[in-house]
Amino acid sequence: MTQDAVVHMYVDAACKGDPGTCGYGLFMKHPDGQVDRKILSSDYTHIHEAEFHALYEGMTWARHFRYHHGRFFTDSQLVADAVNQGKVKRQAYRVILNDILLLSADFDLFFVTWIPTRKNKEADRLAKKAIHQRKE
Repeated sequence: MTQDAVVHMYVDAACKGDPGTCGYGLFMKHPDGQVDRKILSSDYTHIHEAEFHALYEGMTWARHFRYHHGRFFTDSQLVADAVNQGKVKRQAYRVILNDILLLSADFDLFFVTWIPTRKNKEADRLAKKAIHQRKE
């Protein structure tokens, strides 16, 4: 498998309450058809912050596999718009957006696409699983 092929990464965050316990779900479709799943607990307690960090974690994971071409899918319109416009209004999200934009420079091809929640079911399921595992 060549790492010049495009990896598809679906990312999501879920929180129980706002503020509350949050987690991330990452669903990676490799170019050869293989899939990987990852769940992570979050230190962030607000859904929008967690959504930005879910994208960052997905990007980091793709780079771990040495991918240089990535399509990242999120059901957070705020995250997709912020990354694609390179700016966000709320000061609280500017640091993580900057980190995302800096990490995006490690990709030769980098796309972030908004998708409806119904098309992000696996990442959503994994994010909710991360919350439940954290509570155990």
